[in-house]
Amino acid sequence: MRLFPLGKRFIIFAALIAFGTLAMSGVSMGATAGININFSAPVIPTCEITSITDVAFGDYDPLSGTNLDAVGKMTFKCVKNTSYKTYLVGTRHMVGAVEADNLNFELYSDDVRTTVYPSDNSGGSTLSFNNGLITSMIYGRVPALQDVSVDTYSRVLTATVEY
Repeated sequence: MRLFPLGKRFIIFAALIAFGTLAMSGVSMGATAGININFSAPVIPTCEITSITDVAFGDYDPLSGTNLDAVGKMTFKCVKNTSYKTYLVGTRHMVGAVEADNLNFELYSDDVRTTVYPSDNSGGSTLSFNNGLITSMIYGRVPALQDVSVDTYSRVLTATVEY
């Protein structure tokens, strides 16, 4: 006759293993080893133009002694602390379909039209304060009394943000 049937011996054996494991988990360790691990993610300077509003002068009367003014804008964003400059590349006169006459115009960065908007990257740069949208206003003027023919005059310039 057996003292404990097979099933009960297994349960007792399992209980002894569990008790031993619990008893050993109370063993404390006295030393550690460590090494630093570095994490990095470079943020590169970048800018992107998000929208352009054309400078549409409207009807020009060459017999009138009045300048023709219009306003457009360039909206863009740059990564915070990126140095940038904006300019509009191209000649500052519009040509007609016959290209016999040129209708001259100028672009300014201020509403009183005293500071000419740059046409190249020779100007100074500005630092972006955050990653938000930046608006650069473009104030245009077609000077009065130009000797031009009846036609529709136009010109395409390239808006640029250099960083």
